[in-house]
Amino acid sequence: MSETVYGQLAVLVVDDQDFMRDLVSSVLRQIGFRRIDTASDGEAALKCVAQTVPKLIICDIEMAPMNGIEFIERLHKAGFTGAKRIATVFLTSHAEAALVHQAAKLGVDAFVVKPVKRGPFEQKIQQILKRSGAIQ
Repeated sequence: MSETVYGQLAVLVVDDQDFMRDLVSSVLRQIGFRRIDTASDGEAALKCVAQTVPKLIICDIEMAPMNGIEFIERLHKAGFTGAKRIATVFLTSHAEAALVHQAAKLGVDAFVVKPVKRGPFEQKIQQILKRSGAIQ
């Protein structure tokens, strides 16, 4: 995928661990993204989304005080659906069936198991962005 295609898309990385935010941001830059915002929790992420609506959110599930599920629920309540559809990916170190089901009901597009590996991560992002209409 062309760097210029990804370079125009805003991405938000939400994780309460500095290391993971830095790692995911680094991989995104390697893939070609240039507009990357980060947030350390769901509340900060909601403020970021209100300022610059991203095309993609990559979010940890286990965060405090607001976890990833609660963040996505609040994002929907704030009206970021429909024409403002944001592709969402959950980062997780586990993927229990109940959690996957709950995330699917919220419209989460995919799960990425930690640690993030560039090849599979890039393929998943490309598929999600094509499906959401963000790229051709």
